Amino acid sequence: MLRIILYTSLLLVTSMGFAQPRLEIALDVRGTFCKGGSGLCNQDRNPTKDSTMKIYTATKLDYNRISFEIEPNKLSIEEQVIFFGKEYRELKPTDEIMFIQENDFIFDLDTLIYLDLDLAYGLLKKGTYPIKVDKDKVKVTFTLSFHR
Repeated sequence: MLRIILYTSLLLVTSMGFAQPRLEIALDVRGTFCKGGSGLCNQDRNPTKDSTMKIYTATKLDYNRISFEIEPNKLSIEEQVIFFGKEYRELKPTDEIMFIQENDFIFDLDTLIYLDLDLAYGLLKKGTYPIKVDKDKVKVTFTLSFHR
């Protein structure tokens, strides 16, 4: 009996260590200084009801890799064009869609801590990042760079 209890406890502790932290986070993807363009320009872990930012689900993939997922039907037409380069309904399965980050963006420490990311890697460098479309969800994966 003691063996069963120890084995069950060990399984629980082991599975908790492999759980991927997930976080609902509000992001503004209006580019440079949030005045137009594309790319992250603002974040908020605790958005108010009046916030114009959209809620994404952030998931830790590795010590410096994070993915953001959103349902495209929750984006306005304008936001879809910013995010995908055209309206979501116009996308074809063969389209290669890239998220364009126009400027470097630094994630706040609270977000890095909550997602259990390495605090030294909080910089999202400008560049292009692939977008994966799965039926009713869209996911973009970022690799964060060293920053200090």
